[in-house]
Amino acid sequence: MAPMMVASAARTMSNSLRHEVIQLYKQLLHLGREYPKGAAYFRDRLKRSFQRNADERDPEKIRALLERGRYVGRELEALYHVRKYRALKRRYYYDDTRVGGVGGGVGGGAGGTGGHGTSDQD
Repeated sequence: MAPMMVASAARTMSNSLRHEVIQLYKQLLHLGREYPKGAAYFRDRLKRSFQRNADERDPEKIRALLERGRYVGRELEALYHVRKYRALKRRYYYDDTRVGGVGGGVGGGAGGTGGHGTSDQD
């Protein structure tokens, strides 16, 4: 009776690890849609990486691989946040020299007024 309980516990643990692996794969696949080199490139690399470790049976090794995958997910999220920040910064705080000096900076109003419609002439 005891060996059967051990086998059942091992099966339950492997099922929960299997579920975690599948969830991580789905999460990374979702994050890969915006990868700079393209979704297909990311998907192929992700699939190869998971297939390379598909035969792993040691629960501790699987947990370590899961943690590494979660780290990759966090790094991808950070990459996307930085890319978004840079795009917004470029959009709203562009350099006068790149635009040609015409109405540069925030507001972009004519004559360097900042777009507020004020002038020194009354």
